[in-house]
Amino acid sequence: MSRNESIVEGAALERFAAQRCEFKEAANNFSSTLATLRETLLSKLPSGKLNQSVLELRMLDLLPENLLAALRKVFGDSFDALGRDERLTLAAASSERVVSHSRVREMTRLHSVDATRLLQGLVRDGFLESHNPGRGAVYCLPGAAIPKPEEVFLAGSAQSTERSALLESSSAHLSDTPNIEVEQRDQDGCLLSGQLDAPVIDSLNRLTPAFSIELEKLAIEPRSKKKIAEEAMQKAILAVCRGQFVALSTLAELLKRDPHALRQQHLKPLTRDGKLRLAFPTAPTHAKQAYRSAE
Repeated sequence: MSRNESIVEGAALERFAAQRCEFKEAANNFSSTLATLRETLLSKLPSGKLNQSVLELRMLDLLPENLLAALRKVFGDSFDALGRDERLTLAAASSERVVSHSRVREMTRLHSVDATRLLQGLVRDGFLESHNPGRGAVYCLPGAAIPKPEEVFLAGSAQSTERSALLESSSAHLSDTPNIEVEQRDQDGCLLSGQLDAPVIDSLNRLTPAFSIELEKLAIEPRSKKKIAEEAMQKAILAVCRGQFVALSTLAELLKRDPHALRQQHLKPLTRDGKLRLAFPTAPTHAKQAYRSAE
């Protein structure tokens, strides 16, 4: 690739990154905002006189204008021509990276069949892309960069291995060693990746002693007891995962629980209820899956 081609490609990547940041900023805290709006409206409406259509319409009207503007920028007038349920679905997809069938039903209160038709229609008309065909299907905006475990974890390992091999070569050739990117970590020892919007705790051994102690305090009850109430366990999980993704194996080690049991009994329900976010939505059962509290 020539220097000019590299410059053009770099500029294109910068524009794409800027657009992603614009979406991310516009859709910040969409899930919590939606839940808060629903609770507020429910509290103000007379008991027994709830009209679901009115509720959903008001929720749509109260969505952040910059979020709606970002979607209109991408889809043009076609966005406003959609029904309120379709627009709510696209708003969730822009902020949460992906939506699922259950997430659509939770937001819209549609029947399962109607939610399926809604998603199929949005895919058919080019508003969404589908991944993981079948019961594990998730949907994202067209062209959205959905991270994969191998891009976040294995790439860093390969780079480190290659760098080590280069350093073992003759010192006479060190001046010719290419500038190879190595994994980056923050001040606490968490892995940083351009694919994710938060750092990742992928190994307790890589963390600073101070941060390790802080996490252990948050997980003190499950660490000290073999059996605790479900509510207490989920409270500890959400506290540990607040502000960063935590890999399944690392979370299990911190909580002193079996990874498979932890996933089945607690992580899946928390994810289904929208309280946890997956780092890799298109690979929900991947061994390298990581979780972050929905903030």
